[in-house]
Amino acid sequence: MRTKLHFNYLWIALILSCSNSDESPSTKTHFHPPSWIIGVWEETMPNGVSSATYEFTSNNFIDKEWPGANEGLDFNEFINISVSRKIVERISGSTYEIDLYLAGDVPTSLWKFKKISDTEINCILKDGLSSPIEEFNLQKIN
Repeated sequence: MRTKLHFNYLWIALILSCSNSDESPSTKTHFHPPSWIIGVWEETMPNGVSSATYEFTSNNFIDKEWPGANEGLDFNEFINISVSRKIVERISGSTYEIDLYLAGDVPTSLWKFKKISDTEINCILKDGLSSPIEEFNLQKIN
């Protein structure tokens, strides 16, 4: 299911990044994660293979498992090349939510991260129009 979502992002990025302008993409940052989520988080399947790895910095959100990208998908860079974009963050004591709008008023993707412990978080990943696509736990690896 994540592969389908990744391909949706790719198509949106290709369509929205087409521009008549020769200007370089902005370096603006769009994220403000809470301190408890800063680091690298990974979901490991029973066979030991990582299926999801996210990195949070003080001002960014990176999908480290992005297909075809050596460094993963840097969401700040991704948003900066998009023509229409908006991020809505909601932060409470143990919850961090991200709504990603790439075009229009319907979110393209939604993430909800909930702190379980200092080394484990729960993630619910949705597209903008349906019920939860996936729910999984991530372990802190760095």
